[in-house]
Amino acid sequence: MTEPEELHADDVQQHLKEVQDLLARQKVVEGLVHRQDMPRHELVENLVHKQLKSSNIGSGGCNEGFYREDATLSLVGVTDEVEQSVNPYTYYVSLFQSLKSDPDDVIIHAIAGDYPGGCGSAEPGVGLYEATVATGGTFLSICATDFGSHLEILAENSTADLSAFELTDIPVEQ
Repeated sequence: MTEPEELHADDVQQHLKEVQDLLARQKVVEGLVHRQDMPRHELVENLVHKQLKSSNIGSGGCNEGFYREDATLSLVGVTDEVEQSVNPYTYYVSLFQSLKSDPDDVIIHAIAGDYPGGCGSAEPGVGLYEATVATGGTFLSICATDFGSHLEILAENSTADLSAFELTDIPVEQ
């Protein structure tokens, strides 16, 4: 492998680890969700709203550093059920896009039941599928047998390509 290929492979591995860490956190939240008396969709909506609430993402907030104005906001929904939120997917796409100065800086990915008919015991990912299409995200099947490749795809599609970027000033000669 050449040096650039090794660096790219290291970057992909680092991003894969970050996605795995996020999924581990998702599992903790999922455990909390299953122990609640209220309908799960209401709890999930409340958790997402609270995570991105300005008092939580601002200086000194519990999620300080989670949200950065200059970064793409990549969200991943994982479910084997039909979307049960009170609001339609368009509400959430608009809500998340309103957090960014450029709505294209929000990308929603999903791992859910195949669209439009579902798969195995998983119901179709209606709502999540449309959100991924609306934001240029990636929709992956929850019925896949190889989640390693799913995580790799999510890692690659959730990170910026920094091989080229616009300079903010004139370069200094050395």
